[in-house]
Amino acid sequence: SSSSSSSSSPSVAVAAEEDKEEEEEEEVVDEFGRVVGQAANSSGKAKRALIRQKREQQRAAAAAAGGTKYSDLPPAAGQVQQARDAGYETPDVSEDVGLQYVNARSSILRDISEFFEDVSDEFKSLNAAKAVLEEWKNRYHSAYTDCFLPLSVPSIFGVYVRRQTLLWLHSKRGVMQSTALDKMEWYNDLFDFGIVEGQAEDEDSVLVPTLCEKVVVPLLTDAVQTDWECVSSQQTHRCRLLVEELLSHSVDEAASAPLDQLKNAVFSSLARACHTHSALPVIPVFSPADSISQAETETAAGRQRRFCQQRYFAALKLLQSVSEWDRVLLSRDVRQLASSVVLDNLLPMLCWELERAGELYTQADASETAVLLLKALADCLQDKW
Repeated sequence: SSSSSSSSSPSVAVAAEEDKEEEEEEEVVDEFGRVVGQAANSSGKAKRALIRQKREQQRAAAAAAGGTKYSDLPPAAGQVQQARDAGYETPDVSEDVGLQYVNARSSILRDISEFFEDVSDEFKSLNAAKAVLEEWKNRYHSAYTDCFLPLSVPSIFGVYVRRQTLLWLHSKRGVMQSTALDKMEWYNDLFDFGIVEGQAEDEDSVLVPTLCEKVVVPLLTDAVQTDWECVSSQQTHRCRLLVEELLSHSVDEAASAPLDQLKNAVFSSLARACHTHSALPVIPVFSPADSISQAETETAAGRQRRFCQQRYFAALKLLQSVSEWDRVLLSRDVRQLASSVVLDNLLPMLCWELERAGELYTQADASETAVLLLKALADCLQDKW
C-alpha cells in the first residue's frame, strides 16, 4: 500500500500543478477576451507613460514657440496654464483603434463600390437615372403624375444618395470634418430635377428636402452616436453646422420624426459625455498619513491637484461644446446639461481650492489659483447665462 501511495503522489502533484497553471492562464484573460495579466498591465502602463511624456513635450514646445514658457509665469499662473493646455487637448485615438477603423472603413468602401455592378447602364449612375426620369416627365407629364411617380422618385434616387452619403460618412477625413452638404454631387445634380421654365408649381420641388430627411438624417444620426467626439471643439462645431444645415432643408421640422431622432442623438451623446466625465475624481482625495513626510505629502497631493485641474479644464471644454447647441436644441435642455457640468465638475474644484488647498500650500497660492479657475469659467459662460 505504501508503494501504491508513493507512486500515486507524483501524479497528484503533477495534476495539481497543471490545475494551478490553468488557473494562472485563465487569470490573464477577462470576459471580453482581453489579456489583463501583469505583463500586459506593465506594457499598457509603459505605453501610457510614453504617450503622456510625448504630450507634455509637445505642449512645452508649443508654449516655447509662443514665446512664453510655463516657468516664466508666476507659480500659480504657470500651473493653471499647463493644466489648461492639458485639459483642452483632445485625446488621440490609440493605434489599435485607429487600425480597426481603417480596416472597417476599407471593407465598407469595398462593399459600397459593388452596389451597382449588375445594374444596366441607363440606371448605373445618378445622372443616367435622372436623364431617364426627366425625359419621361417632360414628354409624358400626364402619365408621370397620374401614376404617382413623384411619390416614388425619392425612393428611386434614395439608393444613389445613400451610396454617396455612405462614401461621404466613411471618407478618410470623416463626416465631422468633411465638406458641406450643398457641396455633395447628388445635391447639385438633383437640385433642379425636372424644373420647367415658366411653370409655377412642380411636383418634385421638395425632392432634395425629402432625400435629406429620409436618407441623410438617419445616416448622420448613426454617425453622431458612434463617431462624434463631444469634447473636440472642431468636431462639435462641424457637427452643429451639419445639423443646422439639415434643419434648414426641412419642410416641416416640427413634424419630422427623423430630425427629432437626430436631435435626441445629439442630446444623448452630450449627456453621456457629461456623465462619463463625472465618473472620474474632480477634487483631490489625498489624505495625509502619519507615516510619510511633509514633502511626500505635498508631492502626492500636488499630483492629484494637477490632475484635477486638468479635469477642470476638460470640463470647461465640454461646457463649451454643450453651450454651442443652444440654438439647435431646446434651451432648457442645454441649460440643464450646462448646469450639471458646472455643479458636478467645476464648482467642487473651485471650493476645494478656496477651502482645502491652503492646508497644503500658501493661502495666497490657493486664492490666486481659485481666481484664475473662476475667470476661466466666466469666460466660457454665455452672456445670457
